[in-house]
Amino acid sequence: MTRFSLSIMGADAECDFASKIHYEACGLDDNSKLTKEIFEKNLDKVMEVVREYTKYKFHVAFKVLGRFVLLFGVAIPDKIRSLIVEATDWYYEDVDWNDQDEEKRRDILRDLREKIENYTPGIPNPINEDKYYEY
Repeated sequence: MTRFSLSIMGADAECDFASKIHYEACGLDDNSKLTKEIFEKNLDKVMEVVREYTKYKFHVAFKVLGRFVLLFGVAIPDKIRSLIVEATDWYYEDVDWNDQDEEKRRDILRDLREKIENYTPGIPNPINEDKYYEY
């Protein structure tokens, strides 16, 4: 897998999956902005896309889903929360990181995991790398 960043969205697979959510699940075009309302309205379709993508990249689908959940403050079932937490396990990292990058990547995954574990539905709590990202 080609990574261009340490972030959750730092590889082609993650960006491709986020695009599937934007275009396929939510039916948006290039000029449309994904909002909490649109994401919630299409959550069933989003979960269909997640289920399909997990056949190929379980960890990618659930990390990206977790990122959107935290950005928008969307309510999710405990089972989905558990799968997002599982996807942050270091086991799924398929890149040989140098020591410095590995430490940073582990921090990013830990941030996502801890925020999902302590998540309160309805209250957006973006991961640190998304705090200044505008959707």
